[in-house]
Amino acid sequence: MLKVLQYVSIGIILFFTSLAPVAYATSVKSKSSKGKTATKRKSKPAPFKPKLDAYAAYMIDEKYIIGKKDMDQVLPIASVSKVFTTQWALAVLGPDYRFHVNVYMTPRNNKPGVWNVHLSSDHHPYFDKTLFYKIAEYLVSRGIKNVETMTFDEGVRFVWDAESKCAVACDHPLGFPTQDEVKNAFGVFKGKQLKIGTIRYWASRNADKVRGFRPIKNLTQQANFYSDPMVDVLHRMNANSNNHAANQIFYRLGGKPAYAQFSAKTFSFKPGQLVLNNGSGNPVSRDGHKYYNRATSAVVVQAIAYIHAFMKYHGGITRVLALAAPDENNTLGAYSVRTVLQDKLVAKTGSVFEAITLAGVLSTKRGPMAFYFNIDTNSKRDWRSARSEIRAYLTGIIEYLGPGPDIK
Repeated sequence: MLKVLQYVSIGIILFFTSLAPVAYATSVKSKSSKGKTATKRKSKPAPFKPKLDAYAAYMIDEKYIIGKKDMDQVLPIASVSKVFTTQWALAVLGPDYRFHVNVYMTPRNNKPGVWNVHLSSDHHPYFDKTLFYKIAEYLVSRGIKNVETMTFDEGVRFVWDAESKCAVACDHPLGFPTQDEVKNAFGVFKGKQLKIGTIRYWASRNADKVRGFRPIKNLTQQANFYSDPMVDVLHRMNANSNNHAANQIFYRLGGKPAYAQFSAKTFSFKPGQLVLNNGSGNPVSRDGHKYYNRATSAVVVQAIAYIHAFMKYHGGITRVLALAAPDENNTLGAYSVRTVLQDKLVAKTGSVFEAITLAGVLSTKRGPMAFYFNIDTNSKRDWRSARSEIRAYLTGIIEYLGPGPDIK
């Protein structure tokens, strides 16, 4: 796996302090007291100096840290957690992987026209009413109008509207479809009745490890419904920071224990410097306490650099992360409207009660720069000023190093 950051003390420069006054000194001519022309040194004013709680700026091509502050401090990362979910999914499942829902149909013996239907999935992150409607359409097209028993395995997790405000922003439970949800989705389709009987939850795999499930047997005819390719699923998830989708993907990959093993082999960090409880970044409530995903700036930048390197061979990083551009529908509006950052910034936003965060890649004349910023806040009233501070920092970098090509 890619080890993108080597933390050495020699050669690390502080971007906005030691470097700025020297690199941009210019010469002007004037008359000396003896009438001779003398040369004075006039330094260009230093760029904006941030008051960020923690940050790291890393030139990807040069493999060089050009700015940092407390980059080994462990802080809540909020929805920047989805950067790690994205990197994990790309590394393990690949850019072309498609989630699935398999539909098994078994005719009931001695009951003409009556069927049993079983749905199996691998935590399809956008399994909602829209996909239910497609399945209903298929069943009706097959002449199946009377389902005695419909069963689901442990990989089926359902939200009625995967793009709803709550699915995107809330800590949505990874629930199964309820009896009413199934009947609402299947009850009437194109004017044709599709009768649904009992709803049960059975396991088609790992039955001995799933409490309350029994293996379903004698599955016969099968139809498959697939998601878009992984890169498109990830872009959709990151564009509006969909918590439900992120958690589905995280649990498809094995959840917290599996991620701990994966990250230990992938990144360079000390114990406790990267803790992911879920894929979304929402806090996990346990024993009356809230537990947040936490990481250091250094580890976040490693993940960003990994994604950038990986996606160079799969269409570019904008295929999985949001681009700051006025015509893009994503969470980067605060960084993309009437600023020099347009088309130069691809990033993932984050916000929880404790922090405003941003991680991504900035295109500069010197090359692509991976970055992560974290600002502690006291309440939502601080969020706007925190985003303004990050925007000013990024603008200062563009003005200092010069803008690079548009990110594709």
